[in-house]
Amino acid sequence: MGIKLEEALKTTFQGEKYKGLLNVMYTANWVKTLHDDTFQQYHITVSQFNILRILNGASKNGEQLTMNQVKMRMIDKTPNTTRLVKSLLSKAYVKRKQSEDDRRVVYVDITPLGVKLVEEMTVKLENTIATVTTLNQEEYKQLNKLLDKLRPNE
Repeated sequence: MGIKLEEALKTTFQGEKYKGLLNVMYTANWVKTLHDDTFQQYHITVSQFNILRILNGASKNGEQLTMNQVKMRMIDKTPNTTRLVKSLLSKAYVKRKQSEDDRRVVYVDITPLGVKLVEEMTVKLENTIATVTTLNQEEYKQLNKLLDKLRPNE
């Protein structure tokens, strides 16, 4: 069993609900820290990788996504999606295309270089996750079910 939250934070909690929500945030940060080396190695942020992952999936499904659709699918619903995409454009990982029907609509697509980056990083990130062996498959299934239940219908 891992370290208890009370021990890690050197505190006590008013109730299990408050402790549980803080535990989710604390654990999410711990998982992010596991991956920090990979993101630094590729000079890319978690949010930029999220955009590439979204675009890669859409590309495989033959979808073209607008900036707004990308923003809606992001894990971290940041208002800086446009800035993040501009950074990915400068690295040639994505390309933009204005709609021919409506000049206000901009589509974002992943480039072959972006696909290569997602594939390489995904392998590294999955290898890092594979080192976390504290839960078995049934426990991960239960964790996923509880986390899905925790979030209200979005």
